[in-house]
Amino acid sequence: MKKEKFLVHAVILAVAGFVSRALGLLYAIPLYHIIGEEGNGYYGTAYEIYNMLLLITAYSMPMAISKIMSVYVAEKDYVNCKRLLRTCLFYVVLVGGAGGIVTYIFADSLVIEPAALSLRVMAPTIFFSGLLSVLRGYTQAHNTMVPTALSQIVEQLFNAIFSIVLALALVKYATTQSDTELPPLAYGAMGSSLGTLIGVLTALTFMIVYIMSTKKTRAKLYQQTTPVNTVDSRNAPKKPEPYFRLFRVIFMYASPIIITSFLYNLCTTLDMKIFWNWAMENGYSQETAASIFGIYSRQYLVLINLPIAVASAVSSSMMPGLSVSFSSDEIEDVKARISKAVRSVVLIAVPAVVGLMVLAKPIMQTLFKGTSDAASDALTLGSVSVLFFSVATVLNCGLQAMGKSFIAIKNVARALIIHVLYVVGMLNVSGSVMGILVSGSILYSMAMCFANIQSLEKYFGCRLRIISVIGKPVIASGLMGVVTVSSMSILTGVGLGNLLSLIITIAISIAVYFAIFYFKNDYVDKGIFLNIQRVN
Repeated sequence: MKKEKFLVHAVILAVAGFVSRALGLLYAIPLYHIIGEEGNGYYGTAYEIYNMLLLITAYSMPMAISKIMSVYVAEKDYVNCKRLLRTCLFYVVLVGGAGGIVTYIFADSLVIEPAALSLRVMAPTIFFSGLLSVLRGYTQAHNTMVPTALSQIVEQLFNAIFSIVLALALVKYATTQSDTELPPLAYGAMGSSLGTLIGVLTALTFMIVYIMSTKKTRAKLYQQTTPVNTVDSRNAPKKPEPYFRLFRVIFMYASPIIITSFLYNLCTTLDMKIFWNWAMENGYSQETAASIFGIYSRQYLVLINLPIAVASAVSSSMMPGLSVSFSSDEIEDVKARISKAVRSVVLIAVPAVVGLMVLAKPIMQTLFKGTSDAASDALTLGSVSVLFFSVATVLNCGLQAMGKSFIAIKNVARALIIHVLYVVGMLNVSGSVMGILVSGSILYSMAMCFANIQSLEKYFGCRLRIISVIGKPVIASGLMGVVTVSSMSILTGVGLGNLLSLIITIAISIAVYFAIFYFKNDYVDKGIFLNIQRVN
């Protein structure tokens, strides 16, 4: 039953994450035609700083809260669940408010002037995202992923609609004004940032309405019906924890997760800073530099992050149950959960790598018509990082859930240092900036993935069955790749056009890939560990 629930939760969040990222990709297409590569460069530059601050104040909170609160839920301590919710809200108001104020005041110091306009609009989004993350973590801890999933889709849908509308309106407005100090495309980027704010506010409203509408149902769970002198102390009424102690627990639990997530996602922000400094020192115009970074951040990364969203969803759904199993010393259940999570993401990530690699050019030319070959070359080269990032994400979450947060932090920090040294060193040797950024991202994902595997093997006293994990997906994906290339060639040859040929090819490829698993579908249920010694 536990395994079935885990799969259901993982599927719900994975589907929502994929749909959310797909909506993000879909609105990036018209946005590209409205503000171009230059405008996307301004938006992407501001977004990286915003995303970095969001990691500290909001992104990691659902995972942290669900991890802490799931233990209270398992112990039937519903009184302190409510008190923990209040404490978490206070925490994000404090941290998110400070983050928003700092972002608004120091925007000009953090990014170039045209991007500062967008960053200031994103400042209040940091505060509201913190509140939203707490409510998502609260519902996830009660083993319901549907509200989080729906709110993600609602957020991205409103973000997409208003980003397009406002970007178009502000670009038209700026072009009609002769006294604007900034490029018109900078105002278009600001319009897209306003769409992000509206999306978060809409999702926050959705979560508040859901929680208020289900208040009576939860109230029954909060009522303690077992007498105080009951034999089973687990069902006895719980003593309310002091708010100061709960705040300290949140800080102690959330801090390692926040630090790890911060370091994990810091790579692109550092790339942005390194790139802009290098471009300005080497005589690039602001417009040219913005166009290059626009391709990297708003075309290449958007597509790469689409399949990685599945790994993030699986990790979020795994955290509460894994924390409970580990705290109960159920090592075999811990292994089973990690095995299922890793195999689930590998099952999706490997064909995604092959698909993105062989279809890079038609995908880029279909979605971002007129973009340079640098975009498709980047996708061809960088698609392999999908697999390493996906596995690293799940194992990173597993280490944190088992109280090995320091090890996770050390692994990420080490990989980040390797990445920065590589990018800075290569930029001083070669001028192929796009290739350096992409290859640096691959190196980063590999270093983090292998470090997490090594840590997990050391902790469990076992060895990962790598061939068993990737063998079947690699074979199936190889055959799929042959079919994909042949199908795309035939369909475009008969004159169907890029878009229709791409849709049919992707559908055929998915069918071929999963058909290989049809007759023997126990792949996900197999363990990934080869025991060498028993864990004490």
